[in-house]
Amino acid sequence: MQPYIERLPEFPIYKDYRIKSTSSNPLEIILVDAVTGSPVALPYPHMLRVELVPVIGDFPPDGRENWSADEFQKSVVKEREGKRPLLTGDVSLAMRDCHAAVGELRFTDNSSWVRGRKFRIGVCVMPAGSIDGARVREAITEAFVVRDRHGLLRKQYPPVLRDKVWRLENIRKKGMSRQEACSQRHPYCAGLRQVMVKPAELRQVNFRSMFHALPPKRLSSRKAVLIDCSVL
Repeated sequence: MQPYIERLPEFPIYKDYRIKSTSSNPLEIILVDAVTGSPVALPYPHMLRVELVPVIGDFPPDGRENWSADEFQKSVVKEREGKRPLLTGDVSLAMRDCHAAVGELRFTDNSSWVRGRKFRIGVCVMPAGSIDGARVREAITEAFVVRDRHGLLRKQYPPVLRDKVWRLENIRKKGMSRQEACSQRHPYCAGLRQVMVKPAELRQVNFRSMFHALPPKRLSSRKAVLIDCSVL
């Protein structure tokens, strides 16, 4: 058996910001069969306690899927000297009916100082990683970068379709162009479509400062992501 993080965090992750799932819901942890991946139903009422810990991003060694409890414990990252605990919030949870929800979870430091510059979130059953003597293997998320908060104010290049409009060059966070464009459901994607289909109308409608004044080379780079708009 092993815990399984049902909803992975939404990336990127920023220091001191709440970690959410890809659907912006709390992370969920369930107990599954390590071989089949199916949820486990214990034959009697059983409350487990699980702990969430920060793990080095290049764990496990050689990318293998099996590791010992000692190897896992050695991969847990401790906070830097004089810093707060690296992972805070709901780091110790009661798992009832083989299920637990993580309501609050935050990293208090970036990942630039660790080997590989990435973390994982690990989940282990306490105490001793076992249930009635049977080992419960720890679970880990995929590796990810934790950035400082000032990264939230940076412009994004190359842009992606989910970017906020103000992350694009030539757009101020509280500027008029940003306010006009935000009336669209997918403002960046909508602007790209208009460049491709009706470029002449850009002088009369939204997106003029986002797209009309761009040099051809930069405009081409933004058009490059238009193919993904069909999935929105």
